[in-house]
Amino acid sequence: MQPSSHVLTLKIALVVTLTLFQLGSDALAQRRIETSRTIGHECLAREFLAAGQHGAAARQAAALLDSIIADVANRLPPRINSADPEQARQCFHTIEEVLAARRFYVVIPTATLMDTMLPSPAPSTGKQITKARRDAIAGAPGAPCHRMDCDTGSLIFTSIGEALNLPVVVVEAPGHKFVRWNLTGRQRINWDTNAAREYSDSDFRRGRTLTYKATMSPAEESAGKFLTGLSREDVLAYHSNIVAGILERRGQYAAAEKEYLRAMKQRKHDSLAANNLAWLYLDQPTLRTPANVRTALELAERAVAILPRTRDYLDTLARAYAANGQFENAIAAETRGYHNRSRIRQYRERKAH
Repeated sequence: MQPSSHVLTLKIALVVTLTLFQLGSDALAQRRIETSRTIGHECLAREFLAAGQHGAAARQAAALLDSIIADVANRLPPRINSADPEQARQCFHTIEEVLAARRFYVVIPTATLMDTMLPSPAPSTGKQITKARRDAIAGAPGAPCHRMDCDTGSLIFTSIGEALNLPVVVVEAPGHKFVRWNLTGRQRINWDTNAAREYSDSDFRRGRTLTYKATMSPAEESAGKFLTGLSREDVLAYHSNIVAGILERRGQYAAAEKEYLRAMKQRKHDSLAANNLAWLYLDQPTLRTPANVRTALELAERAVAILPRTRDYLDTLARAYAANGQFENAIAAETRGYHNRSRIRQYRERKAH
């Protein structure tokens, strides 16, 4: 017996409804990846351009970031309540699981995001890795691995946050980066990407983490605007320090100077950029003009005013003092810093370097 036209119409309608539902579900899953041009993609593009590298390596690095984002998206629930601390922790743990499965491990320092996203050899036994990372590496002998540090790990986490519309921001401590999930009000969860665990603001103030042992005073925290979430523009400005380092290694000192200036234009409290540009002015003959030597002293003083206990900064300040003929100040700064006896002797002989 032939089915009635009414029954046939119902069957067609049901098929169409199920098809549309499936398409809608697929579209919803796809929409969870809000953007394919995250801050990590932008940083990679800047680094490869600075390094003068194009082609396969750049595409490989970007493709790995895409794959990591897709893998995390597939593992997370369809809907996430960003105000729920347990769901926030689940997201952080999921990201770490994805990175561990891909054999990411910590090497301090890792200079660039390029270095992280391109394959590297397996670590030696002395490297700082979690048990999950260690097990993943041991389970795939000879497989490519990826080294990261707090800078590059935080860039990966915040890139995933951007792509999946998660409230993840980069946070800075002196010489260190971690990520934060902002909940409601003043509630937040800090996640250290090196240690793959949660820490409080107090832990970072007191240096009570697995890989970060520095402490900061209230004055340093205020001057450096530490422990506050960075905007996207702030992260890109900080990343200019990394780009400048690439350019310096290639001997492109004028271009490196521009990157340090760009960093400080957005973040006037960027002590790293101030210190590194001061050293560049003092160290490179093409940039060591009388005006730049004077500027180097201003920059070095600015860096030390923010972090007065950082020995690298004190070393730069001592050299800047000497270059400007202030040898007694140079001796005092070097004594507070590395206390390099040969340099102190040199300054006593009123010799700059």
